[in-house]
Amino acid sequence: MKRILMMCLSFMVAIPVFSQTSTSASSSQETMLMVVLVLVLITTLLILIVGMYLISIIKVILLDAKKRKALAEGKEYIPEKGNSWWDNFMNKATDAVPLDKEKSVLMDHDFDGIHELNNHLPPWWKWLFYFTIAWGVVYFAVYHVFDAAPLMHEEYEIVMEDARTDRAALTATEGNNIDESNVEFSDASEVMSSGKAIYDRSCVACHAAEGQGLIGPNFTDNYWIHGGSINDIFKVIKYGVPEKGMISWQSQLSASEMRDVSSYIMAFVGTTPKNPPAPKAPEGDEYLPETQENKAPTGNDIDENNVEFSDDPQLLANGKAIYDRACLACHAAEGQGMIGPNFTDNYWIHGGSINDIFKVIKYGVIEKGMIPWEGQLTPTEMRDVSSYIMTFVGTTPKNPPAPKAPEGEEYIPQ
Repeated sequence: MKRILMMCLSFMVAIPVFSQTSTSASSSQETMLMVVLVLVLITTLLILIVGMYLISIIKVILLDAKKRKALAEGKEYIPEKGNSWWDNFMNKATDAVPLDKEKSVLMDHDFDGIHELNNHLPPWWKWLFYFTIAWGVVYFAVYHVFDAAPLMHEEYEIVMEDARTDRAALTATEGNNIDESNVEFSDASEVMSSGKAIYDRSCVACHAAEGQGLIGPNFTDNYWIHGGSINDIFKVIKYGVPEKGMISWQSQLSASEMRDVSSYIMAFVGTTPKNPPAPKAPEGDEYLPETQENKAPTGNDIDENNVEFSDDPQLLANGKAIYDRACLACHAAEGQGMIGPNFTDNYWIHGGSINDIFKVIKYGVIEKGMIPWEGQLTPTEMRDVSSYIMTFVGTTPKNPPAPKAPEGEEYIPQ
């Protein structure tokens, strides 16, 4: 039994050591699982120890009852010969004083007839105490003297660096990593050739062969219904405009193909069609290309200083998907709060503006258990989920749990 207990203790200690010395980019969920496992093991061990102690007490009570019964019958109680392995273990683990020898540890005072025994600490408790001292020395030597393993903040930096490396490698592959936030115009011959092939196959019927417009709008002027940047065109192709009859192409074209045809469409601007039909009348607003000075932040340019709230349905849908995946466990499905604060009231611990919310998501609040998400979410994803969180304000949850009490200060938009 002693060996079993020592094995359990060794296993319990090995888990946190593994979690701190690991240099792989393990997720916070895996770390939390390790912590939970350690707590479960500690709780199980404590229950086992308490159970053994209760069993020994019960056995002492039963033994005393046998002695009293023998005395009442005028017989001499003769204990059973030999002790079981369990009795031997419990004797060593508890070193309890037998009832017939309690006078040797009886103190010379009592309280209302209750006598106090001068029992010493049980050996099992001292074993654990000595083990914690030894473990503390080993831990200090490993982490603070020899630097054989990274500390918590160092492990965080390692994980973040791994995440940045992985993201850079992923972004370098381009292809399907292109989206409306980072797409760039390209006039490379292979891009234009690919874009023309896609346009001729999928767009000519509505926009004409030279972009002059038929059912759909004219691409040769500089007027656009949904914006004329490469990002705007890519977004319309990707998500469509169902109310105008423009379908979403994201299930039929890859991201790079949508980039190619978007670039090809932009090449129509300023051209004069040589064949009928005549160009369609301008629709929408004139698009003036933005300079670097007045360019609105897009993609990785977004940060806590320039982020802006957006109620675009597509962005909110993306924000909801991120919230359901990463935030729901702490803040509840309808933002009413659980471990984390309530979003439905207008009280905020760190400020209620889109900039404040973005900043908390980006950098986290470590002391409150809120991890930083900048290594796991792109700036646009953080913008989307920040915007989605703001839509909870003033709503009434329809499902449990009940909204958490307000925390922080009331936020009044300026």
